[in-house]
Amino acid sequence: MIREDAKHIKTSDTRAVPAASNATRDKTMQPTTLDQLFEFVERSDSGQPAFQDLSGRSVSGPEFSKKTRQTAAGLANLGVSSGAGVAILGLNSVETFQTLCATGLAGLVAVPLNLRWSPDELVYAIDDAGVEILAVEAPFLPLVAAIRAKTKSIRHVILMGPGEVPEDVLPLAEVTGDAVALDMTRNPGDKLLILYTGGTTGKSKGVVHTHATLMAGAEVLVQSNFPAAGQTYAGCFPFFHVAGVAPALARLMQKSTNFLVPMFRPDFIIAAVTKFGVDELGFAPTMMQMLMADEAFEAKDFQDVSRVLYGSSPISAGLMAQLHTNFPKAGFVQAYGMTEVGICVFLGPQFHIGDLARIDAAGQPGAPSVRVRIEDEQGKEVAQGESGEIVFYSPSVMAEYQNNPAATAEAVRNGGLRSGDIGYLDDMGVLFVKDRMKDMVITGGENVYSVEVESAVSTHPDVAMVAVIGIPDEKWGETVHAVVVPAGDKEPTLEDIQAHVKDQIAGYKSPRSISIAKELPLSPMNKVLKHELRNQVTAVSEPA
Repeated sequence: MIREDAKHIKTSDTRAVPAASNATRDKTMQPTTLDQLFEFVERSDSGQPAFQDLSGRSVSGPEFSKKTRQTAAGLANLGVSSGAGVAILGLNSVETFQTLCATGLAGLVAVPLNLRWSPDELVYAIDDAGVEILAVEAPFLPLVAAIRAKTKSIRHVILMGPGEVPEDVLPLAEVTGDAVALDMTRNPGDKLLILYTGGTTGKSKGVVHTHATLMAGAEVLVQSNFPAAGQTYAGCFPFFHVAGVAPALARLMQKSTNFLVPMFRPDFIIAAVTKFGVDELGFAPTMMQMLMADEAFEAKDFQDVSRVLYGSSPISAGLMAQLHTNFPKAGFVQAYGMTEVGICVFLGPQFHIGDLARIDAAGQPGAPSVRVRIEDEQGKEVAQGESGEIVFYSPSVMAEYQNNPAATAEAVRNGGLRSGDIGYLDDMGVLFVKDRMKDMVITGGENVYSVEVESAVSTHPDVAMVAVIGIPDEKWGETVHAVVVPAGDKEPTLEDIQAHVKDQIAGYKSPRSISIAKELPLSPMNKVLKHELRNQVTAVSEPA
């Protein structure tokens, strides 16, 4: 499950160690830059396309590299400030990723933005990141006027991809020049990318990745074979999230095909598999549910999918059972990480079936450079099997939060990234994530982990989706509340749910109340926005 943001425990130790220095922790992974990656891409054409899309377009690695270096030259010639930000509003397309990479090769900083944000939210990030160039695809051109009216920092607007070009906008084809020379002496500690967290728990923070930290995150994916080298992979995660950017970079390192779907839509996924023979798919669990619930979905079309990669949130036992039925030949791999450290923990296929099955786990570190510790509030490692805060040590740990040294100091302690998740390690070194600290329900002094309750409730035949939250209670402090999306016309009752989970979880963990919803509020990464659920449920329960 790929974390979008982090909420951290406060301690007396607020020392911040820049993540770039973490590369010295493990000699198996030396700092690299985007320039080094593109040199590798140009010299090692595998004959397999680097990118394909639903239009049938196919782009080789060397072809992509040359075009990206030409775009980098065009960006460098626009006369913006050294290290300025380039905001990117685009779907998953070759042009969007080309612009993102060209920005780094031009010595600028890429700032891909959340496509669902309002103009005010976009302007907040634009101003925070020092953006001077705004690159958009045609669907987002209507936002340009609103953005320009609220900020004076934008000096140039670029239209990526096809579409009618307004008078004051540059088409990407004209932002070009003689291909820039790759700078093999570039400092790996230079800023490359700022990813803004989803803002699900407050104001979004700009996560700064350098060349070294971003390349390290991609190399972890390569070492873990996530996605698999030689296979054609279609991921549904956007380029404004680390789960979209890092696998795309890893595909270039693997000399393997990244099949681009503009966004998650069931018809896009069905077409990718049936018309283009995609081998591997990358989803959030909620996306899987939406795909299988779509009227056009037929399990026979997915019989040859070899692997399903998933993350962003835990998977329920009920959903896992459906997946085994509908994807009978697929191996399943869960990915766990967060924007601040990338994707670095993986639960392989062997842990999804047979004696080793443990789908309630997050997995094991994907590379020798990644270390996961369970720590107490003082930063001391706890005993194996005991719960504490999950802390990542990796060369992929972010450099800092943009313009937020206090948040950086709180998040990074002694070089480790504090996740804000509660978990433990078993005797095989497999990580189990019990809950977000803020999502754990404390009822009558007992800790209840919402993930555990959700997994039990999800196996009820009348439940399509479920989210568990704590709601205030005068006697118990909090009680367990389940928000249920019915699987059909029949709405399960509280008594139905309690009877169903009786033999699966302790009585104090059983929901004390439920509410029925048509859908759950989701972030752009298809994570349930539990703070919105709490607000909705609390508002309904309060007397008028």
